[in-house]
Amino acid sequence: MKARVAALPQNKKLVNAMKAAGVRHNSTVRADIGNVRIETTPGGTGAVFFCNLRALEVKKSFRTRIAEAIKRFSAQGDDGAFANEATINGLTVEQPGFYNLRNVELSPNGSNTVTVDERSEIQFVGSLEESSLYRGAF
Repeated sequence: MKARVAALPQNKKLVNAMKAAGVRHNSTVRADIGNVRIETTPGGTGAVFFCNLRALEVKKSFRTRIAEAIKRFSAQGDDGAFANEATINGLTVEQPGFYNLRNVELSPNGSNTVTVDERSEIQFVGSLEESSLYRGAF
């Protein structure tokens, strides 16, 4: 199922986790995001909820390919405001549940974008029917 972020409050939870992990606006990092809830919606798509997010751990910061001074600035980010929306790219799962998104690309540039690619790992950690909201970080 292809996934989308469910609503603005979910973006705020992601933004708070990014800030707590030291991610800055206009940066690109590799990160692990723990305990993301994914539900199915009509039409075969999925809704992604960050409300149960337990951890966001930055693995690596990137630099862009512009002039060296701009590269340094972009890799570190700036103090601009985070976007009011989040986007999920490349995330597909077999079933609804709780997942750890490992080694995803996270870019708060215009939209707070989470990209799952060939270097990422999607780890199923529990079904929606289980009673505990906490599934563990990693």
